[in-house]
Amino acid sequence: MNVSLLGNHLYNIIKSHSIGYFISLQYSLYDDNGINKEKKTKLYDISEVRRTHKIIKNFFMEAFSRDLSMFFFIERNKSFNIDDVTFIGHYHSHILLETIQDYHIEEPTSFLRRVMNKDGLIPISNRVYDDIEDKKIDCIEAVLNRCEWLQGYNDAINIQPITNLKNLLTKEDEDDEDGGYLLKQIGKNNDIDKVIDYNNSSY
Repeated sequence: MNVSLLGNHLYNIIKSHSIGYFISLQYSLYDDNGINKEKKTKLYDISEVRRTHKIIKNFFMEAFSRDLSMFFFIERNKSFNIDDVTFIGHYHSHILLETIQDYHIEEPTSFLRRVMNKDGLIPISNRVYDDIEDKKIDCIEAVLNRCEWLQGYNDAINIQPITNLKNLLTKEDEDDEDGGYLLKQIGKNNDIDKVIDYNNSSY
């Protein structure tokens, strides 16, 4: 399969949705007692990953807009060793999220207002921002922190403004069969449905 063609196809669809943020989500296997066996089982189950995507999608729509566009991708972590035992990597997620508009922050929904009043030692509603874009990113992160899989792990959420959407989906060289960053695992023991979460995305 020419993954670059797929990447170009997805890019042509997604670019019309005013995507503003690239979000990576890491789900920790560990709790205070080491590897959490119950969580480990779920983090290796792609249907559980998609279920978590649905929860995130609902949180975003309730916080910002029912019409907010988002696109979910799934990636498997690298294998790792513990006491000379090799473990196959569990899943993590990436999201392409539509730009949050100023009015979403300035006139927040009741859901987002509750989040802004409770997040952190200093709630978002009490913080001083020089740039509303910084406030938007804090709000996105606070909404994501309501997800059980993302709680209690400081490196769980990484949010970056989009600088090159096309390069996330396809290589610049049209003859290259590899996709961009989000599609790089297709064909490497992963089929399309294990990388692209169509049901929870705005296709």
